[in-house]
Amino acid sequence: MRIIALGVLLGLSMGCYTVQLQPISEIPGQSFGETATIDVLEPSANYVYEVRSFAAGFGNRWRIDVGDGLVQYAEAYLRPVFPEGDDLRVQITIEGFDVRDFEAHVDARFAISRESEIVFNRKYHAQGVGHFAQTAWGGAFAMKSSMRKTTDEALRSLFEQFLTDMQREGAFPLRREETSTD
Repeated sequence: MRIIALGVLLGLSMGCYTVQLQPISEIPGQSFGETATIDVLEPSANYVYEVRSFAAGFGNRWRIDVGDGLVQYAEAYLRPVFPEGDDLRVQITIEGFDVRDFEAHVDARFAISRESEIVFNRKYHAQGVGHFAQTAWGGAFAMKSSMRKTTDEALRSLFEQFLTDMQREGAFPLRREETSTD
């Protein structure tokens, strides 16, 4: 009887939880005066990361829908500054994602092309804040929340870094210099 009870308890203590990021609204921004197609390339758009935690029960797994979040953040952050159109193509690719010490770490590349010519290509790194205390006290369900928060923080940081570079560089080299033929 004890073995059966132990088996049932062990079965109930293991699970797989899906961590989906909360949808976000558009982030207001000043347009760069160019339209763009925004592409989160495959397999980045479907990127899923699995993590386990001793603090929240090692028998559990958390699947973080990083790619889905990246697509949502791209629309929220980039659509206000690059309205839909064909002037540019903004491509975003996840080059790495992991969770260390309850902190999400993400590396992503932002490439912008105009008529097949790459005019901007930069890799960014961002990390979220660790939420260990929340997880240690709350267990499996708190782990889901802490993974959502840290991933959200990391993705927001990526897009903020990218937009800061665009503003600092005056959208250079996105704009073509007009030449006079006088």
